Amino acid sequence: QALRSLGRAEVAAEAIASSPDFARSSPRMRSLRGQMLLSELGRPREAIPELRAAVELDPHAGESWRAYAEALYRANRCEAAASAIATYRRLCANGARCAEGDLDWARQALRGTRDPDICPVHGILGP
Repeated sequence: QALRSLGRAEVAAEAIASSPDFARSSPRMRSLRGQMLLSELGRPREAIPELRAAVELDPHAGESWRAYAEALYRANRCEAAASAIATYRRLCANGARCAEGDLDWARQALRGTRDPDICPVHGILGP
């Protein structure tokens, strides 16, 4: 956390990858590293395996599913992103911790492009 706050996300991501918790496949650590790769370092393709591991290890972790969906979308994997968004929404409806605006990234990315034939994400987000 301290490295992230100092703007050293690259170092923090590598520190997580080499930590004992990461080696034991902690879903929290995998999610944290994936989110740093995605949001702070702009590397969605590298974030996907980390976030996939996080949701496989803890399939009820709403925040990991949200980040996984975003990484998939930003890596142009629309169908997989649509499926991850649907899972995230289902978790939210069943009591997972979700915040208003969690899918704003998708709505902003899709602004002006609402063709569900191009990307199924467009059809499930609504207005």
